[in-house]
Amino acid sequence: MGREDDLEGSTFFPGGYPEVFRESKEFIAGLVVEAELRRLDTEHYSSRDFEREIAKLLDVNSPTRLSETAGMDKANLYAAGGFDYLEEHLQPKPTSVQDFLLRFHEMWSRRVPA
Repeated sequence: MGREDDLEGSTFFPGGYPEVFRESKEFIAGLVVEAELRRLDTEHYSSRDFEREIAKLLDVNSPTRLSETAGMDKANLYAAGGFDYLEEHLQPKPTSVQDFLLRFHEMWSRRVPA
């Protein structure tokens, strides 16, 4: 996950996700919730504690299904962390889209177990 200092303080998707991601809004929200619950020490959480943490992150009336504050902030921090990871592991910088895609695929194949 990225650092809050990395964020510029603006909302990235005020009207919702770009068209290509709109059908995946519930999936994206679910990934943010899952990542946050894994990050927290939830071993001794009650059902009510889980509900409280999830409620902080979600807003069913939002076009992204994430709350404007906690949910989108966490999503943006994970995105920033992903960019940092790519920047660190794709050195030297890719010189074209094709180069990026090939190297990203290679990196993903090495790091993600089948």
